[in-house]
Amino acid sequence: MAGKRQHYVPRLLQRGFLHDPTDRAERTWLHRRNAQPRLVGIRDVGVEEHFYSHPSADGSRTLDDLITDLEGDLEGDLRVIRGVEVGRPVDAKVAARVVVHLVTRTAHIRALFAQVMTSFLDEAAARFTNPVRLRAILGLDRVKPSSIFREVLDETLDTAPLDQLGIPRELAGRMLLFMARENADLLLAQQAELIQPVFARLAEDVSGRIRDAHKKALGDTPKDNAWIGELSTYEWRIERIAGAILSDSVALVFENNAGFVPFLLATQPAAEGVVLPLNQDRLLVGRRSAGALVDLDRYNEGAAACSDNFFISAGRADGKQLVDLIGARPTDAIGKLVGDTFFAFEGEEIKDPAAECEAEFTVPFPATSSSSSFSVRYEGFADEALASEIGGVVKAVVEELARKLPLHELDGLTFATDYSEALRKLDRGSDTLAPAESSALSYGQGVAKSVEVIRDGQHKTHLVMQAGIALGLISPDLEQRRISTRLLVQMLAGVAHAVLYERTLGQPTPPDAIARHLHGAVAAAPTMYFSARESAFVAPDMGNIYAELVMKSLAHAKAEILKARLSYRTSGDLEQLLAIALRCVAAMLGHTADWLGHRDGLAEGADFHGNDLPERLQGEGLAAWLELFGRDLRAIYEVQSGQLDPERLYLLDRHVERLLWLFQICPWPTSDGEVLFSVPFGNDLTLLEGGSRETEVR
Repeated sequence: MAGKRQHYVPRLLQRGFLHDPTDRAERTWLHRRNAQPRLVGIRDVGVEEHFYSHPSADGSRTLDDLITDLEGDLEGDLRVIRGVEVGRPVDAKVAARVVVHLVTRTAHIRALFAQVMTSFLDEAAARFTNPVRLRAILGLDRVKPSSIFREVLDETLDTAPLDQLGIPRELAGRMLLFMARENADLLLAQQAELIQPVFARLAEDVSGRIRDAHKKALGDTPKDNAWIGELSTYEWRIERIAGAILSDSVALVFENNAGFVPFLLATQPAAEGVVLPLNQDRLLVGRRSAGALVDLDRYNEGAAACSDNFFISAGRADGKQLVDLIGARPTDAIGKLVGDTFFAFEGEEIKDPAAECEAEFTVPFPATSSSSSFSVRYEGFADEALASEIGGVVKAVVEELARKLPLHELDGLTFATDYSEALRKLDRGSDTLAPAESSALSYGQGVAKSVEVIRDGQHKTHLVMQAGIALGLISPDLEQRRISTRLLVQMLAGVAHAVLYERTLGQPTPPDAIARHLHGAVAAAPTMYFSARESAFVAPDMGNIYAELVMKSLAHAKAEILKARLSYRTSGDLEQLLAIALRCVAAMLGHTADWLGHRDGLAEGADFHGNDLPERLQGEGLAAWLELFGRDLRAIYEVQSGQLDPERLYLLDRHVERLLWLFQICPWPTSDGEVLFSVPFGNDLTLLEGGSRETEVR
């Protein structure tokens, strides 16, 4: 019966690395990380009490007895292999059987599997218990969600009573997808709380479960297995080496893209050969084919790096400068294995949430050193002295801002007492450009607008502003100067946005019919977000005003769209209803983009006035939507190329849909690529009897 001290690196293999083969003590040099080499007896190397099994209570045979029996055959096979001359071939089946037996019985296999399992559990827990990573896994912040989410969505739609509810499948799918995106943080955080204890339980006693599984596998392993069958196809020979070391991983695999890796972490397609050290000057080398490259000059370095805990050598100097490499390759290989697995599962890299939170918004292109010449005109006010004073302030602001933002496409500024008239009569430089008009709704008053013009064939931007803004720039009242300066900076940032993004983007093709109808309502939101973000430093307390405008635009939309819906019930004029609804939604999205941009542009730690907007929107069911809209706007500028992604821009169209749903106007695509607008009675059901009206727009 075998004893309680059971060798997982058999002494019959270690005897090839004895410091003095004539010494009856049978000693070798043991090298461990962060320790000096020691000359020790091999009876104390690669051994552990009851590694394979404890003695049986009834005296029956144990796994250790089985391993001891197998060593009888192994010793004979090793004696035959060691007797083969250098350069001569070795029987492939014998070589394969020896390598597989030695590799599968080591403690190294248990350590690797435990490390792999722990790494997988740690990585899975990091992803599946972190809402940010879960969003990425599900693809909720991508233009198209992941296949996992799409499968769940399809299953949900398959089981939902859509016919009874009278909701088209396409419309239901769009609504469910958006609601999942909007409420994901809360839902995923709740799921993470449920999942966390599961991973904690799985992580308990990993080593114990691996040990039990290893013992079972060794007891059940047939004499010939898949590994032996694969390695039996290799060409095996004895090759010479000077001062070889023996790793606790025993055999190594040489891969064409990674060098030496532990046998158990090799990928079969990349494997060029297998190496088993027989003694200090001979290696058993199996090559996949006769021409396969196996870099034996790097064997010792690879063997040390592939070790989990130790390696041995016949000479003390053989392990010099190799000790620090112990454990490097298993760690790297397992990290790559886990990373590749999750990469394949998720389909893309996931950003580090901490890094994402700390990311700063930066302008992707260097700003021009100065703006080109621009005009400043005054209509209905200002004598020469006043014009000179105002012009000096404007010039100073433009030149200072041009240090950061490109303003060379600024055509000029017009300050006018009759703001609307100044817009209408502005020379836009082309008959194809219609006269500009104020887009302010009834709850507000227009005071500034960016107008595209063409000068000498070049697209430029002209700013038209109400005269009070110009006077505010030179007002003795500090608050008035601050408000006017903030607005001027915001408008100039819009000029820069056109240079940085809109000119390079061109006119992308809308991806579908819904985008063709809805994109105009959100097209200005990125510019407004960017401009508010870049001007936040001038008037940090503007958040209150932005928040108030969001609430006013919401109240205005409720009133105007309700009237338009009632009118539609009798007229059937869907175009008029959509025109009013989209104009109201565009105002809401614009003011919300202002608030979000201002919040994101504030200095760290600055007070955010108007931060109660989410709470004010909670009653409308729009608090979560507000944060999602901000997430999507920020994502537009998280690009490496400096050019906006058209798909991300058109993803914003979903927010137009979301607000239209609020007013019970539901666009959805048909199978032939057209779009239908469903307008159920909803809130106005009591005002007019009948059914819902559904109109196809082509």
